[in-house]
Amino acid sequence: MDFKGFNNRSIQSQIMRLLIIMSMTLILTLGLVFYNNTVSRIKDSKKREMTTLAIETTNKIERFLFERSADVKVLASSNILNAENVSREVQSHYLENVVKAYQTYDEIFVLDNSGDLKITTNKASGETTASFYKKHFISNDAFVSDYIIGDDSYIFFSAPVVENGIQLGIVVEKMNFDSIKEIINNVRVGTRGHADLVKLQEGQTLANIVGTKESYSELEKGMILTATYPVIKYATQRDQWVLTISQPADEAYAIIRDIEKYFAIVMLIFFVIVYIFSGIVSQSVTKPIRQLKQKIGEIMNDQKLYTSEIVTSDEVKHLTSTFDFLLEELNFMMQKVLEKSGEVAYIKEIRSSMSNLIEHMPNGIVTIDGKGEITSMNPAAKEILDVDWVGQNVFRRSETHYAVLLDYLKESMLNDSTQNELLSFEDENKFSKKIIVSTLKQMDINEVVIGMTVVIQNFEEKLKFEESVMRAERLSELGVLSAGVAHEIRNPLASIKGYVQLVLSELGDHTQAKEDLEIVLGEVARLDKIIDRFMTFASPNQPDRKKNDLDGLINEVLHLMMQSIESNQIQVESNLHIKEPIYMDYDQMKQVLINVLINAIQAMPKGGHLKIDTSLSRLHNVCEIHIIDNGEGIPEEILEKIFAPFFTTRQQGTGLGLSICSRIVESHQGSFEIQSREGIGTQVTIKLPIRRREFVV
Repeated sequence: MDFKGFNNRSIQSQIMRLLIIMSMTLILTLGLVFYNNTVSRIKDSKKREMTTLAIETTNKIERFLFERSADVKVLASSNILNAENVSREVQSHYLENVVKAYQTYDEIFVLDNSGDLKITTNKASGETTASFYKKHFISNDAFVSDYIIGDDSYIFFSAPVVENGIQLGIVVEKMNFDSIKEIINNVRVGTRGHADLVKLQEGQTLANIVGTKESYSELEKGMILTATYPVIKYATQRDQWVLTISQPADEAYAIIRDIEKYFAIVMLIFFVIVYIFSGIVSQSVTKPIRQLKQKIGEIMNDQKLYTSEIVTSDEVKHLTSTFDFLLEELNFMMQKVLEKSGEVAYIKEIRSSMSNLIEHMPNGIVTIDGKGEITSMNPAAKEILDVDWVGQNVFRRSETHYAVLLDYLKESMLNDSTQNELLSFEDENKFSKKIIVSTLKQMDINEVVIGMTVVIQNFEEKLKFEESVMRAERLSELGVLSAGVAHEIRNPLASIKGYVQLVLSELGDHTQAKEDLEIVLGEVARLDKIIDRFMTFASPNQPDRKKNDLDGLINEVLHLMMQSIESNQIQVESNLHIKEPIYMDYDQMKQVLINVLINAIQAMPKGGHLKIDTSLSRLHNVCEIHIIDNGEGIPEEILEKIFAPFFTTRQQGTGLGLSICSRIVESHQGSFEIQSREGIGTQVTIKLPIRRREFVV
């Protein structure tokens, strides 16, 4: 026996691979858990920080507003304002000193009970806003206005002036927003964060917006972290205001990127350590096995026992100590077994292989003994003929529907006949069938017929297969040509686009040449899209075939197309019977189904009926999809051209839809067929392998 092809380190490699996979799986699992927990804590901590900052800033604003509302009450209760013996000049001077002292009031004024202006610190604005004062501030209660935001942002506070239980007038403070803006501007959130005071919009509620959340920002072109907290709303205010503190998420979570770098470095270091450790362990484990393999090789090559010392104290040493004795007994027994059962076992194996091959052949196989009795029919024969004649005699059957076939079999048994014959007949269901029949008689040494083997092919299936192969070859050749043409067109097209854009940038805004060049640019873009379709047809992506739910895909596509289906008044009937996963590229098959359904919908502009059926054929290892419509149908002269690239009957079509669909299905080792009759409807049949087809050489 030649051991040159035996990989001495195969077991060591497998052990090493197993150790690496197990160790790295454990390390990655623990690392990911740690990483996810760390990231989660960082995000939670950042959100708490933002929330706390929003609450603290809001408290500062509320405290400031509370102090101002208290100020106006103090002014209203001042003896200077409510004493009758104090002149208005003194009162006005007093209010001016208050404005100067606080630096936050633009003006303070006093109204009488009729709303007329008595005292003001700013005469220019006092008279012009008297109507506003009368409308809002004539009241027996304190009043706080809404925030008036604009070029000059401010808020009013008012309180009644009362002397001995009698209201003498109203004190009004007009507070500017400088101090509140200073509070907001002092909020520091990184280098790009900011705070804002905004009004609650119509339809919004505090329950929906208060808190710290992540959202997409068009301004930042990315995710931002925003903490929102309400500012106190006084009873006399109509609007609710909230404070928002925002920071870009990439800046807020910058530390996470550092953690990711450290995590990657740690994983790399762990991988190197595990790799070295696995190599050492696997080498020590497989060393005695390699020594035993060497001993076996020497024994098989020299045909004699060979003694060698294997330095180990485990089960391997026990195995080698009994190996010499067992080898001698084994050689003796093998000689006897081979003499008695070698040929029998070989014949049984051949029979088993042949039986398995016949059961799964796509062609029908029928065996008949020397008396005309049918001894077997494989599944393909039963499916093609739609009958089961096993155990029956061809000479004693006389069905009208199968008379042509039975006569041919009888003639073949009795006389020499043509080896290949095309037969046409109708089955029991009145369906026309065409089959190719080949016969091979078995003779004994006396030239007496002892049996006959019949091979049956479905003529229509054969024609469809040959057409599919020829179509695939034509599409492949045309695809190569299209790729070259598209490439040659795209280069000058890019130059045209560049020069047009250059000329456009140098033209004025309103010139006829600019309008013409924009049309040229639009046509260039349309040509570029057509070239993209060229490239999709010329070089389709190889399918990424994985287990997928075909019925689920069909339901998804129907849901996607439902609006078009309902708007065209089309009734859909689906009979989906595939419950096991199918090997296919989910996205590519989705593209095929969408194209077919679009064609079906467009074929029924006045409404109609759309039927989708799926079924399995385990005999041929295929699943079938039938999409049937009762639309306009395809004329016979057009039906022959529908798979030709760039052939279309629609003004907006490119003529590549069905060609691309056909190439996708054929790249799945399936078939794509269309049958149609004008005025009756169209049926599309897609066949896909249930499982991967493995080719063993």
